[in-house]
Amino acid sequence: MKVVTSLKKTAAVLAVAVTVVSLTPMAANAAGKSIVNYRCYAQWWNTAFTGRCENAQIGLRLWVYADCNNQADKENGYYDIPRGFTGDFGGGECRSKVNSAHLNFN
Repeated sequence: MKVVTSLKKTAAVLAVAVTVVSLTPMAANAAGKSIVNYRCYAQWWNTAFTGRCENAQIGLRLWVYADCNNQADKENGYYDIPRGFTGDFGGGECRSKVNSAHLNFN
């Protein structure tokens, strides 16, 4: 009888745990990040994208490109980034989804 009661309690605890996990909100889309060049890169989320530098290694002229799902790709720029710059630049939005983003250097 003790074994049956213990199994019932275990089953009840598992049922509650499964319910809690299934009700926990999941992230809509994971963020992406391009290859880093001169400490600068493009990053994207669900529909948004931007360029970012973290203490830019050299002065740069950059464009930010996004591969948008089911629409024309987007290009923002150019941006003259000074050496040592830390921050975001060239942000934009796609209507439905950003598949990827990258920086173009001049």
